[in-house]
Amino acid sequence: MSLEVETRPEGMGMSSAQLEHLSRHLDAYVDDGRLPGVYCLVARQNKVVYLHHYGRRDIENDRPVELDTIYRFFSMSKPITSVATMQLYEQGRIK
Repeated sequence: MSLEVETRPEGMGMSSAQLEHLSRHLDAYVDDGRLPGVYCLVARQNKVVYLHHYGRRDIENDRPVELDTIYRFFSMSKPITSVATMQLYEQGRIK
């Protein structure tokens, strides 16, 4: 996947208006000070349909979130990986 929008959301059965609503919701977390920054990428069928970033990646040095901002997930990848594995198992794609 590339880090650029490849097709319009409507072309993939999604709504631009709903994705914009999602961005406003995420931006509110930044504006309220609950998060320093957000990055949202939505893809369907291996095509990026929506990409949004907002806020600061480095508050002390006032550096904005950018397309190449790296995030540390630490242990957050474990529940994501386990759910993905179980979905593949349920589909019979792994045993």
